[in-house]
Amino acid sequence: MPQTILSVVLDVDPQSASHLSDLIEEFKRQQEEAGAETYGRLKDGVPSLHFLSMSVFQGAHYDPIFVIEANAHAKIAATDC
Repeated sequence: MPQTILSVVLDVDPQSASHLSDLIEEFKRQQEEAGAETYGRLKDGVPSLHFLSMSVFQGAHYDPIFVIEANAHAKIAATDC
């Protein structure tokens, strides 16, 4: 089965970094409502998704960045993006 790995790096306004981190945590809490890391809603919505990571990285020498990494059991053509 073909797999596709996607990585997206986006600049974040420094004043928005904390809010974005809170949104990521709220997304995680919503997915874990059953008390376990089942992520059933996400699996139902994107059945081919194998892995998803969302992180905000902050450093003293650069503006924050938002990194999204995903691995799907599907072939995604460049025209699909």
